[in-house]
Amino acid sequence: MHRVVYAYRGKSVDAIINLTAGVAVATTVAAQHACRPAQRIKILVSGAIGGLFPDIDSFSVWPVLFGEWGFWQHAAPAGADIYFGKSWYSHLAFMHSLLGLFLSTGAMALLFSMLHTHVFRRSPNMISALMYLGPYTIAFALAYLLHLAGDLISPSGIWGGMALFFPAKQYVGGWGLVWWWNNYDLLVILLLCIVFNLAMTFGLPMRSEASQRPPVFMFCLALLWISLQISRRETDFNGQNFVTNETLSHEFQESVLGAPVYHQMRKVDEALPFGF
Repeated sequence: MHRVVYAYRGKSVDAIINLTAGVAVATTVAAQHACRPAQRIKILVSGAIGGLFPDIDSFSVWPVLFGEWGFWQHAAPAGADIYFGKSWYSHLAFMHSLLGLFLSTGAMALLFSMLHTHVFRRSPNMISALMYLGPYTIAFALAYLLHLAGDLISPSGIWGGMALFFPAKQYVGGWGLVWWWNNYDLLVILLLCIVFNLAMTFGLPMRSEASQRPPVFMFCLALLWISLQISRRETDFNGQNFVTNETLSHEFQESVLGAPVYHQMRKVDEALPFGF
């Protein structure tokens, strides 16, 4: 029952949290580099991609593959078996490992280079070209790492954690400090961080300390605030059944955010095809 509900309730990944975390860390990367606004936007996009990238191992339960393509409709049970399995391409396996982080970052660095061949032609040397493209790769890697950190503190589920040290078979993490979804308080913190950092990054002159240091401070403050919010959760989300955990998580969010904000965020959450 847990397997079916988790995979097909329309919230197979907490996509919004992962995306905003990726953009938040990317704002700190963008603030450290003197570049045009267009390049800074590309850095933010790289962070967003990095924040979502580990969950491409959820492909086997994507509705577009098993709900809309008639050819694949009969394969849906097999898709769930892949998702909940222990194959290298299953959820929380290779793509949620340090090896996956390293290889994915290398692949993205190569892609960035291929998309910016003009940079290598115009730069006086290789180092200058890499300095130009480096922020994209750094933002992607840091966002990817944040995603892994978030999954460490999520419930262990049927997997028993994630294969952080793949190809080792041992799964780690799954501490159950937060629920899989509806962590609205953490989303609010990340959004505040993004808004502040974007104002500093795009509103002040490049290369000024006033535009470089505050975003780093704000991001660290956001991480500290998130840690405090996580510590306020008194529920072990590995200790109850699915329905109980979902209920307790919503009750906590309402108590923290207040009823008006909570109900608005839940309405948006339930209107989207993915959770946050």
